[in-house]
Order: sequence, then C-alpha cells, then structure tokens
Amino acid sequence: MCAISQRQSTRWLGMLLATQMVAACTFTANPTAVPTATPQPWTAVDRPSFSLALPPNWRIVDLKSSNLSAQYGALTSENPDFATFAPLEGLRQFPDGADVLAFDFAPGRTSPGFFTVLIVSSETLESEQRSQNTRNYLYELRGATNFTTTNMRVGNTDGKRLSVEYPLRRSAEEVLNGLPPAPGAELLRETSFVAYPAGAHYPAPGLIRLTFISRAEQANAYELEWRAIADRLLAKD
Repeated sequence: MCAISQRQSTRWLGMLLATQMVAACTFTANPTAVPTATPQPWTAVDRPSFSLALPPNWRIVDLKSSNLSAQYGALTSENPDFATFAPLEGLRQFPDGADVLAFDFAPGRTSPGFFTVLIVSSETLESEQRSQNTRNYLYELRGATNFTTTNMRVGNTDGKRLSVEYPLRRSAEEVLNGLPPAPGAELLRETSFVAYPAGAHYPAPGLIRLTFISRAEQANAYELEWRAIADRLLAKD
C-alpha cells in the first residue's frame, strides 16, 4: 500500500474522471469495459509468538535458512542494486535476534545506496532494557535528533510508536569511532512500533518491535504503509 498525498490523489482522481468523460462521449454506442488491475495479496509471515503481513513490494530474507544463497540470488536477479546495498556476507553477519528481516523492492524507492528495511524482533523486557541502552549509546554517537514517542495500539495489543533521525554513515567504524558524518550526508529516520503482549507462547512480560529504517525524505510518504503493517500484527496467546 503506497502512501499518496492529498494533492496527488486529487490530481489522479481528476485525470481519471476526465478520461471517463472522454470515453463516454466517444464510445457511447459501443461502451467497452476497461480492465482493472487485480490487487496483489499481502505476504503472510508467521512466527511462534506473532504473525503479520507485508505488502507485495516487500521481500523477506530468512537469515536462518540453509538456502540463503539461493534466496539472495533471486533478489539480486530481481533488482541488481540489492547486491550493492546488502552484500551476502553482510547479511550472514547480521546480528542475531531478528525474527523477520525484510526490504522494500517497490520501483522508484530503491537505489544502490539504500533500500528501506524492516526488522522485527521479540524480546523480554530485561533484554529490551539492555538493547535500549545500546541504542541510546549509538544514537548519541550518530548525532540523533527529533525523538518522538506516542502511545497507541499496535495490532491487537497496547504499544507505542517511536521515531528518531540520524545522519547516514557507511560503516560501523565511523559510528563507534565518533567520526562526524560526511558533509551533506543524508538523514535516516528510524520508526519503531512496539507491542506489549502477554501470552502463553510469548516470554511474558515482553515485547515485539517492528523497526523501519528509511531515508528521512521518504519517511512521511511511508507512514500509512508502515502503520498498515503494524495494524496487522497479531500477538499470539
């Protein structure tokens, strides 16, 4: 589901109505039905403690699969830019703890330098506190700004939305060594939807975190899509 501004939506609607009017005037004697595109289904994602669904433009990478190389080959065949952004060895070294790792392959949203990423993880509150301390430390090193926190429903449970922005740096060494970002470095926005379930199949008390990382300039256009994904989160009892 792509986010469309009100101005774009109004322009699109006007063009559609104009097209229909021309067709009605020209082909009144023999009206012809115009075929419409069939919406593609969302991709279901099922894990022991939760389920969710992703729009058809998202691609999931199963880091624990023995067939990771074949998955990766299919993705790079679909979009060669993915090999530049996420080398296979880099994915193999991705930190443990991600229940779902997905990338947006929508045309016009990708480039060799960046793909929007979704990381879904489930944690106990104890481990969440440790990881939050790490995140706070990295945010400070990255020069993060524009923190926001909003309480809200996330799927079928209580939760919150958090957002922060920071300059893009190309390597972990740049961050850990406290090097300033390159002049004119683009901003990234990290938006998380955190759900707090308590069920038999979940290490209660705990949480499920959906973290989206995109270019800050694209984030507002993504907001409705991200919220739609978060709304479909189902924490299992």
